[in-house]
Amino acid sequence: MEHTGVHQFQVSGADGQLHSYVVTEHPAGEGMEIMYSLLGLGAPTVLGLAGAALQSEEMLRSILKAVGGADLERSSGDLSALGKLVADLDLEKLGAELSRALGTGKAPELTRRVLAKAFRDGKPLVSHFDIAYQANYGELLQAVWKVCTINRFFPVPSISQSSSFGVPTKALQSQGSVA
Repeated sequence: MEHTGVHQFQVSGADGQLHSYVVTEHPAGEGMEIMYSLLGLGAPTVLGLAGAALQSEEMLRSILKAVGGADLERSSGDLSALGKLVADLDLEKLGAELSRALGTGKAPELTRRVLAKAFRDGKPLVSHFDIAYQANYGELLQAVWKVCTINRFFPVPSISQSSSFGVPTKALQSQGSVA
């Protein structure tokens, strides 16, 4: 199946009505700028909030169910292990980080940039943002998170177990470049 870069999802508004979203992935240069802005604005905060959520198995189950109906039975063995990873989370520091990140005043402009390629109920959010989210901030947060997920703005770098990253190859060794 060909990747089109166009995604669809639905989110409930404050009134309970389902709203349909169509999102086009951000071009690489623009997306990279948004990614670095998001990471710089609140990476410690986002990671800390995720950690706090992971401390509560019940909360994590709710999150998994909300973001895609994950197979909760299959993932239940991992839930307690994830919770243990963040057992030493400093909630006071987390609150300070959240305050610092939101206090920069950059979050509203960045939110609009994240949603710049999104349509809600057939209308571009670039011009219908204020109408769509007036007294409807829960939907706003859900939409922003979904668009961030679609664009992979919070990537988790990984290296395959079979990767030769950092391992000298025979060709380099034979040239005497690597000892």
